[in-house]
Amino acid sequence: MWALRRAGNPLRFRAQQVVSARSFANLDVLLGADAKSIEEHHGKDCQKPCCHRQSKPVVQLPHSSGQFVLSRTFSSQAGANSGDKEDELEDGFSDLEVPPETGNKDASSTSEDSSDEDAIDEIDLPDLMDWIEEAKLYELEERHYASRLDLVAKVSGLHSAEQYIEKIPSSHRGEIVYRTLLANCVAEANVRKAEQIFNKIKDLGLPITIFTYNQLLLLYKRVDKKKIADVLAMMENDNLKPSLFTYKLLVDTKGAFKDIEGMEKVVESMQGEGIKPDYMLQATIARHYIFNGHHEKAEALLESMEGDNIKENRNACKVLLPLYAFLGKKDEVERIWEMCGDNTRVDEVLSAIEAFGRLGDVGKAERIFEDMSKKWKRPGSKIYNALLRVYANKNLFEKGKELAKQMKKNGARMGIPTLDALVKLHIDAGEVEKGDIILHKFSHKYKLRPQFNSYRMLLEAYSKKGDIHNSEKIFNKLRQAGYSGRITQYQLLLQAYLQAKSPAYGFRERMKADNIFPSGTLATLIAATDPFRKKNSISELLD
Repeated sequence: MWALRRAGNPLRFRAQQVVSARSFANLDVLLGADAKSIEEHHGKDCQKPCCHRQSKPVVQLPHSSGQFVLSRTFSSQAGANSGDKEDELEDGFSDLEVPPETGNKDASSTSEDSSDEDAIDEIDLPDLMDWIEEAKLYELEERHYASRLDLVAKVSGLHSAEQYIEKIPSSHRGEIVYRTLLANCVAEANVRKAEQIFNKIKDLGLPITIFTYNQLLLLYKRVDKKKIADVLAMMENDNLKPSLFTYKLLVDTKGAFKDIEGMEKVVESMQGEGIKPDYMLQATIARHYIFNGHHEKAEALLESMEGDNIKENRNACKVLLPLYAFLGKKDEVERIWEMCGDNTRVDEVLSAIEAFGRLGDVGKAERIFEDMSKKWKRPGSKIYNALLRVYANKNLFEKGKELAKQMKKNGARMGIPTLDALVKLHIDAGEVEKGDIILHKFSHKYKLRPQFNSYRMLLEAYSKKGDIHNSEKIFNKLRQAGYSGRITQYQLLLQAYLQAKSPAYGFRERMKADNIFPSGTLATLIAATDPFRKKNSISELLD
């Protein structure tokens, strides 16, 4: 269990101990998830796994004038000034995005800048930073050290990042640096290390910002939703009000619990605080309406997002296309796509391919891809990936293989989303081992860190077959890739043992060592695979 159990620990709070009479964005609403529904949801762990996608650094080398410009988006940058820009962190939890691939590019992206969004020039940024520090040609600030720390964490791991912090001048070793490390801990779902860094921020007397608390909320949303209440209580105790990003997390969590009434109360609280939902939050609300059968509410919300003139609300198109597809409204999808006209934006193309694919109109998705290929001459890898996902979702194996060959031939970058789609393509075609080989060779050749979802699909496929050896192999690869702390991977591994009717020796101890404590479905699986359990009616049924 996490560090809050220790006496004197800064995290040792329970929600009821600190709730006061003062208003805190209706804290009773924010904390009001039914305990039973949380327990059941936590056990089933139905949340979508997040992909951990990293943007590459953009560097402008020194000019003859001696000036140096370094531009880098790092984990703690979002919300650094006001706390309201933290929706830029949606790279870190794509489950709030509909579809996940459309929420991150600027809405102003057009065909003119779409030649290849993923192509970059590789440089050795750490060595470049060494040169800058030693030459003292540029006055480095804390944010520059934080930027390098972020890169070190992503390239060399959290341990190296902690070592680098010790090299930062004490005058620049402040809140921005430590919250950057915290964000990287959260990105890897390293609960123990994230809690240690949070406690260190408090111990050092550094200011605790809404960004820091949002990182904890994001972490527990992924690994242990029951602890969200503790974080909200600490926020109130520190007189910090939720930001838009906070509300996005809470809304999505309520929706995942199927607590639609609670979700709506959170939205009301947000509006009462004068915070307006953006398109992505509205899309999240609509998605939960749709998946929980509230289609009339979803349609009303989509009409509101569209407004009186969709041309004036052009930024809504990219989210309306897939949402209408979820509702099965092909006419509406075609109408929105037709409105996009000749001046089509990249994110709209991605959404349109996704939408028509979801509707089962693969031919239309293909025609959009072909039209954009002719128009842009050299479409970016994201366009290829969008169609490849359609083929993977529809189990069109041969078409998917041909598109991947075309992608390579035309020089499009084969990135992490490509790998994820190829793995799914092979698994759904029954070629699980081939998908496993592709994951290994592809990630090794291109030095990529595959998405959690890629490993999860393989683990699930091996688990269904009762293949303990390969299930354990994928489980270990998940840990080596930095994916630990997610209930799903333990649950799938245990299911492999259950399917094979084989006992799982020492599994409780393995989980305890990883700071994972079972509940719900996972606890039942542990009991069912425990070699020392006593026979009773329940275990016999499980057998």
